[in-house]
Amino acid sequence: MNSQEERRLLHLFETVETESEKSSISEDIDSDADPEYIVESDVSCGEESESNNEELDDRQQPVPVNVSICDNWQVPDWLRLKNITYNPDSEEVGINPDLIETMSSARPYDFFCLFLDDEVVTLLRSSRINSWVPTNPQEMRNFLGIILWMGLVNMPSLAHYWRNTHLYNSKLTNLMSRNRFEFLLSMFHISDNTKITPGDRLHKIQSLIGLLLNRFNRYVIPEEFMCIDESMVPFLETGEDVLAISTKHLDSMVNVTQRGGDKIKLQAIVEYNKGKSFIDVPDQMNSYNSFTRRSLKWYRKVTFDLLLNVAVVNALSLYSKVTNSKMKITEFRESIVEDMLT
Repeated sequence: MNSQEERRLLHLFETVETESEKSSISEDIDSDADPEYIVESDVSCGEESESNNEELDDRQQPVPVNVSICDNWQVPDWLRLKNITYNPDSEEVGINPDLIETMSSARPYDFFCLFLDDEVVTLLRSSRINSWVPTNPQEMRNFLGIILWMGLVNMPSLAHYWRNTHLYNSKLTNLMSRNRFEFLLSMFHISDNTKITPGDRLHKIQSLIGLLLNRFNRYVIPEEFMCIDESMVPFLETGEDVLAISTKHLDSMVNVTQRGGDKIKLQAIVEYNKGKSFIDVPDQMNSYNSFTRRSLKWYRKVTFDLLLNVAVVNALSLYSKVTNSKMKITEFRESIVEDMLT
């Protein structure tokens, strides 16, 4: 091969290489494919095609596998229930019909005595840490009546309630002396300390709680819509997304009439808004005219709260529904005190 032919072959090779580079650059610009990705040929030889088909035929389809769970894990009861039935015994909800027939004209004190009956007063009198202290049910009622009255009349200290000066003009000395009241208050007890189970602090008031709950349930069977304790759902401002889950309501929507116009809301949200309005009513009533003092031990505070706040609010609820009369909580307390201290 002479030099002229070598130059012609070299020129031809450079021309082919240049065209190949241009084609590669054009593909890089027009395509978003990975430049390092190697595209396999769509055409395969017969042997490779048959081998691939055999691999596809031998490949098994995925099969569901039952995974065993921990032995001590149990499905909650509420997951097993598709329809939760309220009041399964079909009891008549609402107020005991006997109260409506017999107490339609009763006084507030009569409704309060439904809860503070002789059995409860006897428990307060006989469960003292010093049984040698002489007392009787009437004295215990006077004692509780004085405490209830102290919540209505605010004075600087406990001693001021027995001052007979023209500034205070107290009449408590006719019912009970100050020393006697302070002695009963210091000895006030619900349980027997010798029978307390170690670590069970609720034992100090458990017997009273049982008696009161029995009486609360005796005269009223709650209706379907009620609020228990306080709501634990955080408050969300208007416009925020709300996630709702309910074991009772379906995902149905209802029309709600508001001041700005009708709106479509989730049924569960409507029932929740209806129920949460009941949350703060008892707490607000209990905060009025409360006798709780810092010097009292915790179980005495709880005892007085159960007897003179919770029981009074429940009695007011019965009074309003049975007699169809409205009375403010302060007036209701005043009426009870007048009957207890006369």
